[in-house]
Amino acid sequence: MERRRASFAVLAGFALAVGFLEGGPYPLAFCGLTIAILLAAVAALRKSWWPLYVLGLIFCFAVGFSAIKLLPAYIVSVGVRLADLSRVALRAGTQHSRIDAVHTGLRRRSGGVRYVQ
Repeated sequence: MERRRASFAVLAGFALAVGFLEGGPYPLAFCGLTIAILLAAVAALRKSWWPLYVLGLIFCFAVGFSAIKLLPAYIVSVGVRLADLSRVALRAGTQHSRIDAVHTGLRRRSGGVRYVQ
C-alpha cells in the first residue's frame, strides 16, 4: 500500500480468480468480503482513496481472470436449462446463436417458464 503499485492488485485478483475456478463462489465471496472490509478500514484510517482504487482493481482482475466460469455459473444459478433455451429458439422459428438463446431464455425465465417433472 505504501508503494502504490498496482501489480499487487493484479496478484490478488489472480488469487481470487483461482479460488473461484477451483472452489466455486464461496471462497471468492468470503475472501472478497474480507478484502473489502480490510481495505475500507485502511482507507478510512489513512483518509486516502488509494485503497478503494486497489479494491476496484482487485475485483476487476478477479472477474477478468475468472470470466471463463462466470457465465456458466450464472446460468446454473438462475436455473435456466438448455432444454428451455432450445424450445425458445424453436418457437421463434429462426436460428439463434447460443448467446441469443441464453438472453431470450433469461428474459422469459422471469415471465414464468414452467418445469415439467
